[in-house]
Amino acid sequence: MLSALVVITASLFSGLWAFQNCYRPATNGLFYRGSINVTENGLACQNWLSTSPHSHPETPQLYPNAGLGDHNYCRNPGSNSSRTKPWCYTTSIDVTWKYCNVTECQDTTCYSAIDKGVGYRGTETLKGDKCEKWNGMKRQQRLP
Repeated sequence: MLSALVVITASLFSGLWAFQNCYRPATNGLFYRGSINVTENGLACQNWLSTSPHSHPETPQLYPNAGLGDHNYCRNPGSNSSRTKPWCYTTSIDVTWKYCNVTECQDTTCYSAIDKGVGYRGTETLKGDKCEKWNGMKRQQRLP
């Protein structure tokens, strides 16, 4: 039973926005797991496991849930709270880091289990049922 749940969960997860090449502004791209690896101005991203040309503290060991690894895909590991979207260290010796060429997601009608709905701004469920307004719910309909 548990293995079936894992397969279903993985299947649902892989179809959600986290694996799209767009990010949710509400979460600053913390859950972005796409494959874009170029900055907004066209610089190539440095591999997260590399410390050349730029040494950095962001490692998979320090940020195990940030999607870092043996790749150069844009991420926002959350190490710097002022960064508002996916970014990367660049391979240019003159430019340490830049925001990536990742667009904001336009589809806001889906809920992501990753961010527990923080980025959701729609008015219907995944099934397509209309959501009731929070201030209009009857007490017995509210979640505990």
